[in-house]
Amino acid sequence: MTKSLKTHKKIISFSEKKALIEKGLKKSGLYGVKLAFLILFLTLIFSYATYNILEKYLPENFAVINIAKDKIYILKSDSTLKLFLKYGISKNIYEERLQKFANLLKELSYKPVFIEEKDIDKLHSNDKLALIDTLALREKTALKIKKFVKNGGKIIFNYNVAFSDENAKFIGDKFLNSITKLKFNKGYNYINLKKEGGYLSVKILSPITKFNPNGKRMDLILYDNIPIFTSPNNLKPDAILTNYTQSQTPIIENKFDMLSIKKAGALWHGEYGDGKWVYFSFPSYALFEAKESAKSFKNLIKGMLNYLTNDIIIRKYPFIDAKNAIFISEDTEYKFENLLHFSNLSQKYKIPVTAFLVGFLTKEHQDIVKKASKNPLLEFGSHSYSHKKIVGNSDSYIKREIIGSKELIEKISGKKVFGFRPPREEIDDKMRYYLKKGGYKYVLEQEKDYLLPYKNEELMTIPRHGVDDYTYLMNLDWDSAQILSHIIKEANVLKYLNGIYTLSIHTHLIAYGSNIKILEDFFKFLKSHRDFTTLNGYGLYKRLKLNQNIELLKTVSAKNIIVTIKNNNKEKVKNFTFEIFPSKKLALKTITSEISGVKITFKKKRDGNYIVKIDSLKPKSSLTLFISYEKRG
Repeated sequence: MTKSLKTHKKIISFSEKKALIEKGLKKSGLYGVKLAFLILFLTLIFSYATYNILEKYLPENFAVINIAKDKIYILKSDSTLKLFLKYGISKNIYEERLQKFANLLKELSYKPVFIEEKDIDKLHSNDKLALIDTLALREKTALKIKKFVKNGGKIIFNYNVAFSDENAKFIGDKFLNSITKLKFNKGYNYINLKKEGGYLSVKILSPITKFNPNGKRMDLILYDNIPIFTSPNNLKPDAILTNYTQSQTPIIENKFDMLSIKKAGALWHGEYGDGKWVYFSFPSYALFEAKESAKSFKNLIKGMLNYLTNDIIIRKYPFIDAKNAIFISEDTEYKFENLLHFSNLSQKYKIPVTAFLVGFLTKEHQDIVKKASKNPLLEFGSHSYSHKKIVGNSDSYIKREIIGSKELIEKISGKKVFGFRPPREEIDDKMRYYLKKGGYKYVLEQEKDYLLPYKNEELMTIPRHGVDDYTYLMNLDWDSAQILSHIIKEANVLKYLNGIYTLSIHTHLIAYGSNIKILEDFFKFLKSHRDFTTLNGYGLYKRLKLNQNIELLKTVSAKNIIVTIKNNNKEKVKNFTFEIFPSKKLALKTITSEISGVKITFKKKRDGNYIVKIDSLKPKSSLTLFISYEKRG
């Protein structure tokens, strides 16, 4: 049989076809083109994804390797030196002040560089300049400095800056006012804090005081009078002058005439043109004279420089969703029946309060305690068992006064006891041991040098701020109008500072007879001023404990402020609130969350700052927010 001459078609697979095509492409030179296009396409996708990550997540200065320390230029003013010499003050004194400030900058990891007046115009637009104790300036130099700030420079200045020219002619606030709008108060001129007694109290919600989170009071040791300024409405002080109680500003004319907040300022910040400034009204030696406040002053300067460096600063509210708090308590002692007056007012005006009960009197007046315990806004604390001295006694005695009184009050009232108010305001380490052992959560102590309650391990200290009714009895002769006015003044000072105002009354004083009307009028005042937040002792403890376990972290990318909130609590936190302090050069736009369904309130305030409130933070969770912004101009 002859074989067929027809050719049989060979069936080939897809992979074999692909190999033949690639072989043909290689011969024609098109394979390399195809591969190049594929690589280019993948590179474009990778680049786009990388750009979005960089823009959204990474800081603006991510690629900058910053080896050199940030420079701070310090003006060595020859016109100020001339003024010093004119008044017989040694050149060394002026130079020592500047050197001490330079040493402080070194401690803060900055590089101080001294500069003379003639070299001011050589500074760059983003440089930082310190005018420390620069009492005199030539008009030409003052104009150079203003131009420097207007073009984007940053300055720290203080005290009577440029109040005189080089010939000792008094110019006053001309230079300072032109930049800050602060007005030298010619009515009071200066105040002698050495005579009146004075401290520096910082505002908690301020971009300057970031490194003093508890609002620690600073001792101002001064040998000179310091100028009093009137703050314009749009410029609020970051720190004010206070007396020892930290709830009162210094007295200027008589024992009741205290400086207003507008006139009590001692530290301010702001923007001028494209630049930024920080001014404090006391001489530089005050930073170094008070040894106990040295760390706080160091942190204050650190905060000033941080503000000048950063265009965005965030601060969380001290009491979760409240800027300030008022703690109203009663020492329920003699005239025990007046506990009901206190409780009735609490219910009538819906204000949470705390009554510290004396143990043996609680036992004698069980019906009153049981009746008052029906008020859900009234918290019971212990004021010891016998209301006698505890410090220095035996362990068994201390245990009865602290733990025994707690168990007794809980048994009679049916309410848990969390707080302790020591008789005579005396407390020591042995008492603290039994307070912790007994399960107490907080103690109301005497006057402290910080604004906020402080939690050490499991025991929180509520600092006493505010004059109690014993002092009103002695100083104001029970003039009810004056007492009420005094209480409101003190509450307003602590509200301004975002601290805690404590009003302590007694059953035999303000809660007695017609005096209770003073407290009722104050309750009426609080109800008509919603910016106050009234909390009982356990409410304070709870909020502070939650707040301390929440971290707030910030990164700024090219187009977003990235805020990460870490809730390290084992429970849900409601209405967590923080404030954003942006430069005027930035316009904040929208806020989004990485997690869908999160309810966020984002509100711009009149002063240009922003409030952010998170409806709910889940236990042991992390939440990242993206706040978009644009640069103006």
